[in-house]
Amino acid sequence: MKVITVKIPEGIEEKLNSLCKETTRTKSFFIREALDRFLDEDAIYRKALDRLNDGKDKIITSEEMNQKIK
Repeated sequence: MKVITVKIPEGIEEKLNSLCKETTRTKSFFIREALDRFLDEDAIYRKALDRLNDGKDKIITSEEMNQKIK
């Protein structure tokens, strides 16, 4: 595993320390989890944005989507 050093505001560190005490998990655990979730959500967002900007990709309503998945 690689080591990365980051600077965070004191307020975030206090919240992180509190969470670590409550859960007996490490700071590294929560930072890895947060980064992993962010990267997954960002990838989904970018894919959706690419599809939205693709003039060939048909945009459908939520009702149409619901019909397709039933």
